[in-house]
Amino acid sequence: MQNTNTFETNSRKLEQFLFLHDIRHQSFYKNEDNMTVWVYPNNEEVREVVTEYRKIVSRRQQKRYM
Repeated sequence: MQNTNTFETNSRKLEQFLFLHDIRHQSFYKNEDNMTVWVYPNNEEVREVVTEYRKIVSRRQQKRYM
């Protein structure tokens, strides 16, 4: 149920990473698989932190397969 004004994730690790960056979710809901989905504003700060998180995850995966 994501629109352009929000960013949604069901990743608990990403939710915790955003929390550590002092970004709090606006709301949350359970999806069809009964997983929690956190809803954030789709703004520059959230996009920057999500990009940082994805770079870290990618770097860790690359190191794992070296």
